[in-house]
Amino acid sequence: MSHQRGSSSSSALGWLLLIVIGAYVIFVVPLCPTLTVTFKITYMPAKLEHTLEVPSHSYTKSSLSSVAGIAKGDIMLIYVAGTVGHYSVSVAVTYGNEKLPAGTFTSLGEGTYQIRVVYWPRAEDKSTPYAVTFTLFFGTSQVATATAWLFPT
Repeated sequence: MSHQRGSSSSSALGWLLLIVIGAYVIFVVPLCPTLTVTFKITYMPAKLEHTLEVPSHSYTKSSLSSVAGIAKGDIMLIYVAGTVGHYSVSVAVTYGNEKLPAGTFTSLGEGTYQIRVVYWPRAEDKSTPYAVTFTLFFGTSQVATATAWLFPT
């Protein structure tokens, strides 16, 4: 009988350890690649030129719990200092030879915007960057492109 009690308590200890490790992975360990890229749309009347700049970008990893309410793979647009206008921007993301979900945002004006995309945990090679390519359209005409290269850390 004492052998059964010992087996029962070690089984309970095993389950408790499994729960603690699972909670640690979900709440603490950064596993989800997160790409953030800021882009700026400007128009230079003197040159009749539309420009698209990528002044900053970052690659981080987020814990599963911190990105629980975010759809994985969907590109989100954040208006930093943007306006409504006649531009549209297509965003394409690739990792190596893999094309990841893309997005298009319309009715943008001059200003600064940011995109953010979170992916499910995935195998990555630190020497293979994510390429985030922006294509700017004014009406139906393509007027500029820019690419940000984000290396996994």
